[in-house]
Amino acid sequence: MRKPSEIAGLLVGVMMVAALVPGPALAQDGAPVVEGPAEQAVPPPTAVSPGEAPKMTLPQWTAQKRKLKIQLGVSAGFTAAFLVTGVLLFALPIRCPADPEIDCEPYGRWIAGLTMIPATVIAGIPTAVFGVRLYRHNKRQPVAQLQLAPGGLALRF
Repeated sequence: MRKPSEIAGLLVGVMMVAALVPGPALAQDGAPVVEGPAEQAVPPPTAVSPGEAPKMTLPQWTAQKRKLKIQLGVSAGFTAAFLVTGVLLFALPIRCPADPEIDCEPYGRWIAGLTMIPATVIAGIPTAVFGVRLYRHNKRQPVAQLQLAPGGLALRF
């Protein structure tokens, strides 16, 4: 148990720290004043609706398509590797040497093959996501527009 003098010392210390913390700022009428930057007018949103992506220029669209194709290829590669590994672990025959000293149990192959099934499914999820994103991206390909330009007509993408 603490002595009363220790408790009094702690209370004095807490009160000193509390005195250093500033209280809320009050206006002349007693209402609290909000500190921080003044609210600025928010510009109106652009003409892009929630279900529609912003218009891209042809170089931006091409760069995005290339990125999506790489992501799809890498994830499809992992999916195929897991699938082929799992199938080969189950399909290849087990060959045991004639030496009776060598233990030849197929349980390790079966366990490894069974772990490849969820690995294939897990790797297939990003493959499907990137495939759908690439499909939707290809549908939003910029098209050429025939417009009037100085000196005649121009095709603009």
